[in-house]
Amino acid sequence: MKQRNLFIGLSNIFKDYWDDLLWSKEREVVMNDYKKIFPNLPERISGLGELAYNLWWSWHPAARMLFKSMDRQGWKDSIHNPVRMLREIPREILEAAADNEEYLDNYDGVVSEFRNKIKPKRCWFTENITEAEC
Repeated sequence: MKQRNLFIGLSNIFKDYWDDLLWSKEREVVMNDYKKIFPNLPERISGLGELAYNLWWSWHPAARMLFKSMDRQGWKDSIHNPVRMLREIPREILEAAADNEEYLDNYDGVVSEFRNKIKPKRCWFTENITEAEC
């Protein structure tokens, strides 16, 4: 019974997150245009939109800290949901982060690591197996 109650509690907490992330009608748009989803996000830190929609942030503490350090109360209020946070956070906070040199140093390092990890890599499979063979 305790496990069931825990599951129900966790599913309620994460319901909005999964709705935003997985079942969003905007999911197709997200892949191509984060500006439509997060219109207040300054260009200098626009990589946060891409990062928010990739669960890579969830197992990299430095990536989580990008969201948390921007606005701790906003991070808490969003139940640690970066998509919700970026949608609801005031533009002034985003602009302050985009002007903060220390924040930008962290941002540049994390986003660089993120993009290096997700970019397609050359390997035996991609060099030897064509799509027609799959």
